[in-house]
Amino acid sequence: MAFPQVAPRGRERAVIRLRTGLHHTTFTLTVLDIESPIAAIEVGNTVIVKGETAGWKATGSVDNVGIVKYTWTYEEDGRTVTLEGFSVGPRFEEPGVYEVTLSVEDAAGNTGRETFTITVESHAWMWAVLAIFCVGIVLAILFVMQRRAKALPDVEEGPEV
Repeated sequence: MAFPQVAPRGRERAVIRLRTGLHHTTFTLTVLDIESPIAAIEVGNTVIVKGETAGWKATGSVDNVGIVKYTWTYEEDGRTVTLEGFSVGPRFEEPGVYEVTLSVEDAAGNTGRETFTITVESHAWMWAVLAIFCVGIVLAILFVMQRRAKALPDVEEGPEV
């Protein structure tokens, strides 16, 4: 009597027929995949400037059978944004802190999740840095001019000859 080997893949069925003399017995064996996949995220940058594209990949996500669906979700302007695919690149137009969740699903419907946070900054900080830099340049020029004025000797005007 030999039993076939069945590898666990999703929800698979194997039919086993036993023959002992004149009797036949049939068993149906269902192999269930009950192991959830593991979601793992590769994030390019966790801080970006508004208008930039973020780059996320599900690199490192694994399952004993194989992942069939990758879903990314986050809230923006009071609505849920859903993207699908192994790799996505959304563009953010509003500054803020966003919590992003990657959900991975295998053929049996088991899921795994991982969450990360991305910060979107406005360009305003760049203008503030530029303004501070310009003020520093102006102050340096005024300082040099003042030092030069003190270094020059006083010249009295005399009668013209």
